[in-house]
Amino acid sequence: MPFKLFMLTSFVVCLRGRAGRVTVHPIEDSGREESEATFQVPSPGAPGNVTCMALSAHFLIAGTAAGMLLYYHCQDKALLNEYKHTGGAIVKVFPQPYGTR
Repeated sequence: MPFKLFMLTSFVVCLRGRAGRVTVHPIEDSGREESEATFQVPSPGAPGNVTCMALSAHFLIAGTAAGMLLYYHCQDKALLNEYKHTGGAIVKVFPQPYGTR
């Protein structure tokens, strides 16, 4: 699948494809099978509409066309927080280096 944007940290590489999905893949061998270690944002079955993304040391922050701001912990593959922006699509995100704001 061709991708439009990629970002990496010392832990993960994130690829945003043309369909609006982000694939998160660990760089280091975590001892898990590759299919278990890699995950997609949004999850399979959900509409793929990620318009922008940013990475901090441990978090993936994604903005969607539906106005959602999603925070994921990359190592745990966990959605930590969702925020609904009622003003329309989120087209850029600029987190601080630790990703907490």
